[in-house]
Amino acid sequence: MIDCKAKIKEEYKKCELLVPVGGTKQLIAAVENGADAIYFGGEISNARMKAENFNLAEVEQNVDYAHIRGVRTYVTMNTLMFDDELKKALIYASELYRMGVNALIIQDLGFAKLVHDNMPDFPIHLSTQGTVMHESDLIAAKRMGFSRVVLSRELSVEEVEALSKKNDMDLEVFVHGAMCVSMSGQCQLSRYIGGRSGNRGLCAQPCRLPYKCLDDRENNYPLSTKDLCLIDYLKEMVDMGISSLKIEGRMKSPEYVATVTRIYRKYLDEYFENGKYSVSTEDRNDLLQSFNRNGFSEGFNGGETLSKTIAKNSGVYVGKVIKGVEGTALADVKIEKEIKIGDIIEIRGTENLTNMVTYYKELGGGAVRLGDLKGKAKPGDLVYRIISKDLNSKAQVTFENNKYIRKRKIDMDIVFDNDNIDDDLEKNIAIVNRQLRKTGNTPFEVESINISGQPKNVKVSELNSVRRDAIEKLQEEIKKSYKRDAVKVTMKQLGKKDKQNGLELFFYNIDKAVNFDFSSYGNGKEMRVIVPLEEYLKLPEEGKEKLDQNNLSIGAYVLPMDSLRHMIMGNYRLDGRIKYIYVGSFGDIEIAKKAYNAVEVIADFGTNSTNIYTDRLLKDLGASEVKDSLEIAINQTGNIPLMITRHDIKCKRLSDRKGQRYKVIKKNSWEYGIFYIVTPDKVGLNDKLTEHGRVYVD
Repeated sequence: MIDCKAKIKEEYKKCELLVPVGGTKQLIAAVENGADAIYFGGEISNARMKAENFNLAEVEQNVDYAHIRGVRTYVTMNTLMFDDELKKALIYASELYRMGVNALIIQDLGFAKLVHDNMPDFPIHLSTQGTVMHESDLIAAKRMGFSRVVLSRELSVEEVEALSKKNDMDLEVFVHGAMCVSMSGQCQLSRYIGGRSGNRGLCAQPCRLPYKCLDDRENNYPLSTKDLCLIDYLKEMVDMGISSLKIEGRMKSPEYVATVTRIYRKYLDEYFENGKYSVSTEDRNDLLQSFNRNGFSEGFNGGETLSKTIAKNSGVYVGKVIKGVEGTALADVKIEKEIKIGDIIEIRGTENLTNMVTYYKELGGGAVRLGDLKGKAKPGDLVYRIISKDLNSKAQVTFENNKYIRKRKIDMDIVFDNDNIDDDLEKNIAIVNRQLRKTGNTPFEVESINISGQPKNVKVSELNSVRRDAIEKLQEEIKKSYKRDAVKVTMKQLGKKDKQNGLELFFYNIDKAVNFDFSSYGNGKEMRVIVPLEEYLKLPEEGKEKLDQNNLSIGAYVLPMDSLRHMIMGNYRLDGRIKYIYVGSFGDIEIAKKAYNAVEVIADFGTNSTNIYTDRLLKDLGASEVKDSLEIAINQTGNIPLMITRHDIKCKRLSDRKGQRYKVIKKNSWEYGIFYIVTPDKVGLNDKLTEHGRVYVD
């Protein structure tokens, strides 16, 4: 009788590579090309509701598939939720808990508290939609039960390092893929234009559309960002102790996932092994060929972040049209990079022609004849390769042949119940070693074999059978090790969100407030005026007195990207005129409460409360009042903030394809400045609110 057992040989990396999965092929591509962890969405509360996504049965299959291969699984539930959606979402989360999902990625703070209260051993990660930019945000996030925070993409590597030194939480940083032009979680543009909210998983990406700069600047796509690429910053990220390096792209193709994962895996491993790495020209080109928008950006580490002239995949420049061949669908092209049949090219001139290369003939002197074209190419038109057939084929091998490239190392223990020494012992041991190592099309590779007893009269068929059984048992043990007992979730009924009472005038600039005519507002009732805190603190006394003459209740606000702690450290002190501090970040609530204990601290729209549970949580942190997220706020008028961005928007006024106009307001809050994209005056100050609501005034 033979007893055989397989054991995992664990290998842990000090910094995980986290890869997006938007479908089944992307799942295989991510795992086979070296992901340490994957993230994907289900059918509920997922910020990419337009991706393929997965039903619950498929989620469990994904989880088991990944765990068997040593890959962690994170499920996104990263949208804002309304009160009537929370129970269903919580029950769904409990199913994910039972399945053994490693962690949830969550935006909604109230929902996160419900998950943590019901399943305290279920790790929760705060989504980048949570707008975490400061140490105070990390402190508050930890107090709320989050074990990891996905930092905002607006931070430079230097700023990330400063945060990593000041906390003991796991930090996750985006290193590759699309960047939102708005601070994540703070964009209302898609909802305003077409009712499809990014905070609800339905962003229509209006930032990728053309806009006309009304101040005569040549800038067709002033809101479209380049894709991020931090392949040259892996050393810095690893050395500062970042827990997870994240690739964006749940809407991307499996070929994209395979290629980008392969390259980042390669250079992370190179750095882990050698303490240094150097990215080859070929790999840089492969990253560009996979997807780029007018090249890559290094984020806020220097260089341009906006693509400006193109919003889609710009491909790689390969040559220039010499001439169109008269009477045919062909063109002669002077090439600078190789083109092959099966490539997808785009010829850009007065019109853009996208074509698959089905005809190719070398003409000599670096010229080739290409076709078939769906239009007429003109001399001087530029030719770009959008999709490389060779690169795609290389990627497809990893997820379409049903052969596992990635192997997990295991040890095999085999026991023979025969103690009698066989004359053919050496031969039998060789047979045992050979047969047990034949793991074939399984995700395992045998590293060592421990033999007990004496192999005698060994049958190859029996060895094959015990090997298969051992591997099947190992897979079941791995899956089972992650499963958790089912829980029955409960929710304490907290009633309804507070009504938003009173009239407020929100000023982007302090000078506007000082010189504003308030007589048309309030109808004799109490009215709050909200001004930028930093500007108010620097306002000369005569300006404060002039503002005070209107017998107003004055509040001062701090935006999500501003650091109240830094203002306090700068010895800015309030006078008795300020009655309220409005904070845009949940992390600033406690700081404001301690620093300005004589005033009321109000959690403003930036804290994104859309349900009573988030209201209660923010009040538990110290807020005396919680303002609704712009997702649900009513009676809002004036220059409503549709977007807050750190990207350098060059236009002052924009017009979209339908003639809708927008204002761009620049504030010198950070080194790069802060920009608001707001609705224009025509929907604003003519709408006089007299009892409750908010008017935004530029």
